Amino acid sequence: ELPALSTIPNISPGKQRPLPSDRYTGLLLGNNNLKTIKGLAEVAGSLLTNPPEQVKWLDLSFNGLTTIDKTILSFPNISVLYLHGNQIEQLDEVKKLSQLRHLRRLTLNG
Repeated sequence: ELPALSTIPNISPGKQRPLPSDRYTGLLLGNNNLKTIKGLAEVAGSLLTNPPEQVKWLDLSFNGLTTIDKTILSFPNISVLYLHGNQIEQLDEVKKLSQLRHLRRLTLNG
C-alpha cells in the first residue's frame, strides 16, 4: 500500500486542495521512496478534481518500485508514464502496460 499521504514528502494532505480539472491532468510522485502503487487511484481521487480515468501523465520515477501493480490500469488514458530510476527488472512487469492503449511515452532506464 502507499504510505499515508502525510508521509510522502511532496504531498501534505493538510495543505493540498483539489487541483482544477482544466489545468492538471497528471501526478508527479517521483522521488518519494514508494515501494508499491497499490491504492494510487484512491490517492489520485483525493488530490485531483479529475477522476483517475482522466489522468494523462504519471511520474513515478526514482522510487523503489520492483513491480508494476495492476492499479496502473485504473489510469487507462495515460499517454506518458515515467518509471525510470526504479528497480523493475522483469519484462513480464512491463507487459502489464500493454493494456494502456493511449501510452505513447514510457521511461524505464536506470
